[in-house]
Amino acid sequence: MRRTAAGLLIAVGSSLPFLLAPLAWAQINMVISRHVGVTISEQRADQIFADAHALLLKKDGTDDVSCDVDFRRSGPVSSFDGIGAINDTSDFAEVCAERGNVHVVREINWCMVPGDFHGCASTSANCMVVVRDFESLEGILWAHEYGHTQGLHHRNNANALMYPALWDTNRRVLAWECDYFPYASPSATPASSPPVDNNSPTPSAPTDIEAFVRHIYIHGVPYELATKYPQEVVPTLLKMLKDPKEARHRANIITTLCIVGRNAGIAGEAIGVFERGEGKLSASEYRAKKAALLGLGYLANSGDKTALEYLEKSVDSDAWDRRGLKWQSPFDDSPAYRNAQLTTLAVWGLVISGQPEAHQILEFLEAIGKKKGASVLSAHALPPSLIANALQDYEAVRAEGLLSYEKRGENF
Repeated sequence: MRRTAAGLLIAVGSSLPFLLAPLAWAQINMVISRHVGVTISEQRADQIFADAHALLLKKDGTDDVSCDVDFRRSGPVSSFDGIGAINDTSDFAEVCAERGNVHVVREINWCMVPGDFHGCASTSANCMVVVRDFESLEGILWAHEYGHTQGLHHRNNANALMYPALWDTNRRVLAWECDYFPYASPSATPASSPPVDNNSPTPSAPTDIEAFVRHIYIHGVPYELATKYPQEVVPTLLKMLKDPKEARHRANIITTLCIVGRNAGIAGEAIGVFERGEGKLSASEYRAKKAALLGLGYLANSGDKTALEYLEKSVDSDAWDRRGLKWQSPFDDSPAYRNAQLTTLAVWGLVISGQPEAHQILEFLEAIGKKKGASVLSAHALPPSLIANALQDYEAVRAEGLLSYEKRGENF
């Protein structure tokens, strides 16, 4: 049932919405916080909210309604120190515990599963975490993630706001979806759960592999769809990987290559992509490096020993210096930050591999943590909470299979 009539002003985090004179169908006040390593001005935050309001308000077709939901910034944009990269469930919970409802961080490498994420949301904490990769699309991204906080699922319509890929055409909402936007907390949402598109919660795979990897996937390359491509696309992906014009999509290309290229002997190519380069990287270059390292887990899952061996040797943060990496992340000139992030991704690559050798290494790391009783495994720069999360997910990969495990990352 549509809620109309008076304008509704909702302060997110407040338990009682209250009515005022009509301003808009619903006005939602959002508190924003950013990691100290991220820049976002209050003017820019206001513009993102204005863009989100405009796309919801405009009726773009017969399958769209004018959803008059006006997002407003509540108070100044605050900052927080500490966790700037989401690497596991503990990181996500810690960031969500910070002041605010919208949290802007450096990078999101985990959202129920490891991957390359632009946004991650929680209905239980009414929290959304985003990164700043594509400025022109931030209004769509923030509205999409807010929809997830209210319980909305992905919809398999390329023009839908809740489509899992990010384009400037993702603007359409159905009437029942609009009903969910004005509510500030799960307890205030309509009694019934949102419908789920059971046909496919992920976008339909285009026949053209080039079109597939050029999508901007909010929640990472959809594993299930990538597996549908035959190994015959590997030469095309390798060609794209070397094309400077495809730099923006290189993370998707290398991820898809590692998923599709099983038994194609491409581990060396992925390692080369990861290790090459000098100086401070751009955001897209850094994402490609991370995708190559994590992609080794997909190759190892299919039995590639080269990929598995590289990941096994990567759980020690000193490995990166021994390998002579000459590039830095775009966030910090400190090699320690880069090394800690890469070691974490190597752990998640071992989880994805599902190999018995990976389990032995994870158990060894857990034993080190218990023996030292420290909050951080100093020899490996890994928090014990990460290892606990990784061991749990490893068991899920073994029990459910990688396809089922990867589905956990949908609708967040």
